[in-house]
Amino acid sequence: MDLILTALIGALILSSQPIVDTMLNSLAPTAFYAEVYMTTSLGSPVSLDFSGLFNLFFGFGVSLIVLKFLKRGFDIYIGWNEGDPDADPFSLVIGFLRAMAVALCFPILYDALVAVTEQMINQSVSIIGDLSGKQSIVDLIMNIISVGLFQAIIGLLVVIVYLILWVQFMMRGIEMMVMRVGIPIVCTGLIDSDKGIFAPYLKKFFLNAATVLIQISLIKLSLTVMMLGNAIYALAIGFVAMRTPKFLQEFMLNVSGAGGTVINTVYHTSRLFQMAKQVFKK
Repeated sequence: MDLILTALIGALILSSQPIVDTMLNSLAPTAFYAEVYMTTSLGSPVSLDFSGLFNLFFGFGVSLIVLKFLKRGFDIYIGWNEGDPDADPFSLVIGFLRAMAVALCFPILYDALVAVTEQMINQSVSIIGDLSGKQSIVDLIMNIISVGLFQAIIGLLVVIVYLILWVQFMMRGIEMMVMRVGIPIVCTGLIDSDKGIFAPYLKKFFLNAATVLIQISLIKLSLTVMMLGNAIYALAIGFVAMRTPKFLQEFMLNVSGAGGTVINTVYHTSRLFQMAKQVFKK
């Protein structure tokens, strides 16, 4: 019975070899450029083109920025039903120029963020000592599961964890693509004094970049530990990689549910800074 179950598990693991090999070679592109990965890896004769979608939302976002700038200027300085009409209109113009600049330059800024993250990934993997390129991970698992049924179950769990992580990378890549499409619309918040939802929106990009960095490093570490023959430790590292997003969110400042506290903290900090400046001037 044990031999039958071991052979069945071995057949399942062998059938996953093309997927596992593809996963190991495309983790970062899957997470950061989902539209490019879908275009080049689906194998369909009909290619997908997302450039038109990006251009559509970019034009729509720029139009919203201009319309919101004109509306706020009219409501404040002509209609007198919003804001302070005695305020300097230069701040409104600065917000408009900032929104336009971010909407125009965001693709370049995003490429720079991805380049820095990929460099950190490569350096982290080189420090860890990645051994996954020296031997097929599926072949190694097949050697491990040949020992007995328990090792076969552990090997199957490792493969399942890797596949779940790959699906998570795909989901994160689609999420990043949707956020990149919507960034011109979100830039309209820069015209407001409180920046609207732009700040938490941008924080999500950095959170995803940090998640990808940590998860890829942990996957490579798990593979290296697997190469060294410790499948249980590799499984534990894989589980930690799966809960990385939740782990990082525990340390991120949540401003949505503590608006008054954050505003009061900022206000008192600014007051202390002003008092300190007055003391030094005296």
